[in-house]
Amino acid sequence: MAETRDTEVPRTDRRQARRLSLSLPVHLIRVDSPDNLTAVESTTINVSSTGFYCMVTEQFQVGERLRCLIGMPASSGNPSESITLECRARVVRTEQSGSRLAIACHIEEYRVLSAASGDSRG
Repeated sequence: MAETRDTEVPRTDRRQARRLSLSLPVHLIRVDSPDNLTAVESTTINVSSTGFYCMVTEQFQVGERLRCLIGMPASSGNPSESITLECRARVVRTEQSGSRLAIACHIEEYRVLSAASGDSRG
């Protein structure tokens, strides 16, 4: 009888969803701060079904709630058929390396906000 030995593998990556390297435009709007009504414009570095990671030009705090507008290309590749997703997200990680800032966000809820294909009915 062969001996089976359990080995413990340290888990350093807590992500559960598969990440895709996608560069998508994203506008980040702080929900909890009425003084900061301007959007921070960014581009995603990677995206999954549950969140995204992007570089930012301003400091964000872990736990901060955001309204995000993410531009999604159409599967046909035709820019006129692209859509915008409106997401409710929460900052779950911040990183700083020198002057470079980045945040990881968990998407809590999303909906299709608009389609550029002409049908604007909600």
